[in-house]
Amino acid sequence: MEIRNTAFWGDIESLFTPHETGVPQALQGCSLPVLMARSEHALSRSERNSRSVMFMAISFHVQPGRTAVAEEVPLRRLCQVALRALRSCDSVHWRADGSALVLLEDIREPEQAAIVLGKLQTALAHLSRGVRKRPHISLCAGVAFYPGERNTATALWNLASIRMQRALDRMDAEQATPSDLYVVSGNVALEQDMVIKDLHHIYRNGGFRVLYQPVFDMVPDRPVAFEALLRVSHDQMGLLRPRLFMELLDDSGLIVPVGEEVLFDACRFARRRLDEGHPPARVCVNVSGRQVEDSGFLVSVLDALYETAIEPGLLQLEFAEALMVHHAGRLGELLPELHKAGVGLAVDRFGRAGSSLVDLVRFPVSRIKLDYALVESVAQCSVAQKVVSGTVAFAHNTGMEVAAVGVETEAQQQYLAQAGCSEIQGFGLAAPEPDGAFLGTAPSG
Repeated sequence: MEIRNTAFWGDIESLFTPHETGVPQALQGCSLPVLMARSEHALSRSERNSRSVMFMAISFHVQPGRTAVAEEVPLRRLCQVALRALRSCDSVHWRADGSALVLLEDIREPEQAAIVLGKLQTALAHLSRGVRKRPHISLCAGVAFYPGERNTATALWNLASIRMQRALDRMDAEQATPSDLYVVSGNVALEQDMVIKDLHHIYRNGGFRVLYQPVFDMVPDRPVAFEALLRVSHDQMGLLRPRLFMELLDDSGLIVPVGEEVLFDACRFARRRLDEGHPPARVCVNVSGRQVEDSGFLVSVLDALYETAIEPGLLQLEFAEALMVHHAGRLGELLPELHKAGVGLAVDRFGRAGSSLVDLVRFPVSRIKLDYALVESVAQCSVAQKVVSGTVAFAHNTGMEVAAVGVETEAQQQYLAQAGCSEIQGFGLAAPEPDGAFLGTAPSG
C-alpha cells in the first residue's frame, strides 16, 4: 500500500491549532492569497537587500509497513514535523492533497536552502521511530529561486510545482530502492549539496574517512602534530565539501557516533606512529556542540586513551570559539575533567565568533588556533595583523601558545613567525594524508 498526496489529513484547519502542533502561530499555515501577498513582498525585499528568495513545493510519499498508515504514522504528523523543521520566518501553505508550498526569504546562498531541506529530511527520518513496522518516508521537493529564473511570484510557484512533479517521477523510477529526499532545482550547486541527504547510507557503506593534516612548528621540517579531518565520499561526486555535511551531521545527531569513531581512530593513529618508531606527535580532534552535551563523551575519551595506551598529552581536543560562548556552562564542567586527565585542550577558529580573550582564561586551554580568515589576510591587512599580534601577546602572558590554520604563502608564514606563533598548518605546507580508517562499514577489498 502506498500513499502519496492523499487527503488523509481530515479537517486541515484543525491541524493548525497551537494545541495540536505546538508550533508558532506564524508556521501554522496561511491561505493561498496570503502566501501570494507575502511572495510579492519577498520579491520586493530581495531587490533591496540583494538576497535570494526560495520557492519550494514539497510532497510526502509514505510506503508503510504491514499495518495501516493511520495506525503507524498519521499523516497529520508529517505536517507537524515539517513545520518544526522550518525557520520562524518561513511561510507555508498546505494544499488539500497534503502537499505544501514553502516560501523561504533572505537566502544568502544555495547552502542555506540545502540546510533547510536537510533538516526537513532529518526530521522526517525520525518521525516513525518506535512504530512496529517502520515505513519509508520520502520527501520530494521542487525548488525555484529569485532572482535568476522567473520574474513573478505566480511563475516561480508554477516552476517549483513542475519541478516537484519531476522529483516525484524520479522517485517512481527508483521505486525498488527509494531514497529519503528527491530535489529538482535549476541550481546545480543546490542539487549537488543535497547528495548529503544520504549521510546515514553513506556512513553505513564506509563512505566516511579520516584524513590527517600535519601541523608544523615554525621550522617546518617534521610534524609536531596531526589534525584529524573527516571527509565524506560519494560514488559519483567524490569528496563532498565539509562545510555543509558537518552541519547536517550535527543536526541529525549522527555526529555523536561518528565523532566517537574519529576520536578512537586518531588515538590509534598516534599509537601506530609510535609503534613505527616516529617521534611523539599530538593528534588533534575537533569536538562538536552535540558531543559536548553528550553525557558519555568524557567516558569515550578515557576509553580511547586506555585502549591505545598513549600518553593523554598526545591527544588534543579542539573546541570552536563559538562553543565557548554557546556551551559555556557545560564546558565549565567538562574541560576541567579533561584537563585533570592530562588531555590537551585548544580553542579552534579563534577570531570568528567575536568572543573576548578574557573569556578564555576561565577555561584550562593551552592553545589558541587562529581562524583561517585571519591568517588569509594577515600578510597585507593591518587590522588582521593587530588582532594576531594582540592575541599572541595575551596568550603568551597567560601561558598559552598560538597556532595558525590555513597558511598558504611564505609571506603569511614569515609574519606569523615574527608575531610569535608557535605552530602553523595549511595546504601551503602539507595536504591531509589518507592514513586514517574508513568509518562505518569499511568497503571490502
